[in-house]
Amino acid sequence: MMANYIILNTAETSDKSWKHALQAGGGVKIPTGKYNVPEKNGSLVMNVQPGSGAFSLPVNLIYTLRYDKLGLNTDVNYTFNTGNKNGFRFGDRSQGGIKLFYWQEWEHLSLLPAAGLIYQHAAPDREFSELLVGSGGYSWNASFSADLYYQNFSLGFAAQLPVSQHLTDGNVRLRNNFSTTIIYNF
Repeated sequence: MMANYIILNTAETSDKSWKHALQAGGGVKIPTGKYNVPEKNGSLVMNVQPGSGAFSLPVNLIYTLRYDKLGLNTDVNYTFNTGNKNGFRFGDRSQGGIKLFYWQEWEHLSLLPAAGLIYQHAAPDREFSELLVGSGGYSWNASFSADLYYQNFSLGFAAQLPVSQHLTDGNVRLRNNFSTTIIYNF
């Protein structure tokens, strides 16, 4: 669960063509998924578990600059991970992205297509405080998205295409990633 606070939003207080928005947020990930599911041979591989068995604390910062209908959005996320009762701790994760977007408005509907670049980094995992060799890494991904807004609701579609990556010493390769979101703003 995450919550963001709007620190600055000149889009609602200014008639100027330049608009600025700044949000900061944080939250908590609660360990609800299973994390002790053994493989067929009886071994326990943490990277393929449905859950982590540990709490995580994500924080983020989002800045948007817009001139008329054209804009630039940047966001930075960092997740502090804690260990589980098995002595395993996923490495902290960070992500930063920048995207160019176009804001199209009609009477009750808005469309926001965008394209950008995302960098993701994973610190090495630890087991009983020992670094796990072959864990962690980074990736660069091209991103393409479209968000549709109606009143307090939004519906989004996104695609990420790997550009460069080095994950788990090259043992894992990212593929194209597609996602959808539904958001209600209070």
